[in-house]
Amino acid sequence: MIPTDVWFGGNLMESGVSDHGAYWDEGSTALWNQGAVITANYDRVELE
Repeated sequence: MIPTDVWFGGNLMESGVSDHGAYWDEGSTALWNQGAVITANYDRVELE
């Protein structure tokens, strides 16, 4: 069981980056999505 299994109900967030170091790049989709989750703006998260 993993959170991305359909039956679990998880979602995959779009990251828009090619490596883990870019998650924190200003303006990246990954950073935007993290901010949306942290601030409970789930409807603003871009999904894969």
